[in-house]
Amino acid sequence: MSAIALVTGGNRGIGSAIAKSLTSAGFTVVVTYRSGPAPTEYQSVQMDVTSTESVDAGFAFIEEK
Repeated sequence: MSAIALVTGGNRGIGSAIAKSLTSAGFTVVVTYRSGPAPTEYQSVQMDVTSTESVDAGFAFIEEK
């Protein structure tokens, strides 16, 4: 089993570049996104890091999977 990396804002910009780099390095990457479509290249979870409830729900979802 590979190490898991969680990248916030992984659906665009710097977050997307970091997710790609970690994938290339062999990590299982889970990205968060707040709005827009979920990235299809990675496992994704909708999360607003400014909301405790959203973060808790996101981590529960990740741990379940």
